[in-house]
Amino acid sequence: LSLYFVVQFKNMKKIPEYWLFVTGSTKYQVSNYGNFRKILKTGKIKPIKTYFKSLKHTQWLYVKVEFNSVYKEYPAQVIVADVYIDKPKDKSMVLHHKNHLITDNYAGNLEWITRKELGIKSGGTTRRSVPVVKYDKDTGEILDFYRSISQAAKDNFISKETICLAVKGKLKTAAGFVWKKETLEFEDPKFQKLKGFGI
Repeated sequence: LSLYFVVQFKNMKKIPEYWLFVTGSTKYQVSNYGNFRKILKTGKIKPIKTYFKSLKHTQWLYVKVEFNSVYKEYPAQVIVADVYIDKPKDKSMVLHHKNHLITDNYAGNLEWITRKELGIKSGGTTRRSVPVVKYDKDTGEILDFYRSISQAAKDNFISKETICLAVKGKLKTAAGFVWKKETLEFEDPKFQKLKGFGI
């Protein structure tokens, strides 16, 4: 990631964590850092874990909570955005992670932008350029985001062909890392079914 994103990320984390109820629920709460918890009848607090779910070669964070009075599985960033940031001005706008880390659901890292703006922020990505994500092969942690395989190959001193093979699953790793194709937020069909988000 660029130095700009690293600096912004560090500045974001200086803000204290606080909690608000999920829309339509009197039991589930979400924090401005994208953490979830449930208030039990006894008054005790039970942390709710988010979990990874693969979709179109990309891992997203999901959570099971009551949202708009319906208890089921939701993309975590959708809940955070609903509670902490302004609603989109237009139904065609998409939810975007400012630092390009799709698992960093801190409220200050989320914004609604147009698809044109998304293209500019992602480096002018076209159908011919394939955004990829680099993962730690042991922990599965996201280490970096690249707007194209060419950029990833250049920054990691390996060939484009090697990364392509890893992305396609023909190689387990490339340069000691796991590689997967990045999926733009608006391509997630689960988001398209969520009313009020216009995705």
